Amino acid sequence: MFFQSCSKTNTAPASTNPTTDTPGLSVSLYNPVPLDTVIDWIRIGRVAHNLEDIWFTTKTDGFIASDSSLLVTHDNGTTWSKIPNTDNLLLYNLQFLDDQNGFSQGATLLGITKDGGASWIFEHLPNSSVLYFQFISTTTGFFADIIAGIKKTTDAGNQWTSVLTNANRNFPFYFLDSLRGFAMGGGDFSVSTDGGLNWTLKAAHVTTYDQRYYKMQFLDTLTGYCATPTGLLKTTNGGNTWINCLAASTNFMMPYFFDTKNGYCLDRNTIYKTTDGGANWTLSCKLPTDSFSGFHFLDMNTGWACTFGGYVLRLK
Repeated sequence: MFFQSCSKTNTAPASTNPTTDTPGLSVSLYNPVPLDTVIDWIRIGRVAHNLEDIWFTTKTDGFIASDSSLLVTHDNGTTWSKIPNTDNLLLYNLQFLDDQNGFSQGATLLGITKDGGASWIFEHLPNSSVLYFQFISTTTGFFADIIAGIKKTTDAGNQWTSVLTNANRNFPFYFLDSLRGFAMGGGDFSVSTDGGLNWTLKAAHVTTYDQRYYKMQFLDTLTGYCATPTGLLKTTNGGNTWINCLAASTNFMMPYFFDTKNGYCLDRNTIYKTTDGGANWTLSCKLPTDSFSGFHFLDMNTGWACTFGGYVLRLK
């Protein structure tokens, strides 16, 4: 759980009530459970004891951050192997800019690969409770620490400078590019147009936060989504006002949108799908035990998810 250790949380899910779409059932991940719990997804198998995040660069090549190493697949997730020299590392998040340049992040570590994940260099971060991160290029990136706030690097992680602080200790953020950024620091929404050097407050007291895992995504300067303890908030006017488009009491939520209409949202043990910008949601996947720790998509019909119980699932 996200206390001082800054680990992703896998507590029991709360109930939500979207409509259920069941275009063909599959055998569930756990038995005995109803057959309609997996729905759009299939189980690939159990990979490790605890998985933290997953990322695919192509339809065949993917990576997993586990509780002890980085893993790689070259066959669409059917089989996985440990990447050399990544043992005994606890990494929470993955991001690739292309099929060669990628990053991994833990509470105190930043991993960098320039050869498609074959080898990694690890550097110590200047803080010890880093929650999530985002790189815009091979040199410019940001991370959010639950105590220190948001920090920025322009030299691939060699040096970091503070760009946003707030005493309330949670900082979901998202950058469209090296200049335009958004942050919900302590529940107050602010916008930067100069790479985080200066921030303009757009809306105060939008939500309340604790030290749990919530992510933000903006599609352009107007339309964005931010996960919160009460559900997924949406704005269509640059953050001046927000609506709750997926109400849920949750401590782990991540949006993943492809455009203003189509996307997914992960809420602990459940993945929801929308084709109308979040006005309506259908149930894409629900696990009766275990919880999701991450997911990644190449398009609306090609995606993978991983769980705290060590399993990998794939969209049918």
